Amino acid sequence: MRRPWRHTRTYHEWVSLTPVVDALAAVVAVASVVVGTHAGLFLLLALESGDEAAAIDCGKFFVAIAIANGLVDLLRHWRRHHG
Repeated sequence: MRRPWRHTRTYHEWVSLTPVVDALAAVVAVASVVVGTHAGLFLLLALESGDEAAAIDCGKFFVAIAIANGLVDLLRHWRRHHG
């Protein structure tokens, strides 16, 4: 007789649910797409016109997006395992 799925080694039950953090992750993901798309478009326009300062500013947006997504992912992981 097989054990129920909840009692197998591959099943991982979360310590706590994180609805607020999950909602925050969804908002940050949508904002990342919107801001990233605009930053990409403006980056292309800046490169086309030869404006290096604007291209660097657009690159900073990509770094900020990556940091925001990483922090939310880290918060979600910490909350699920230590909350």
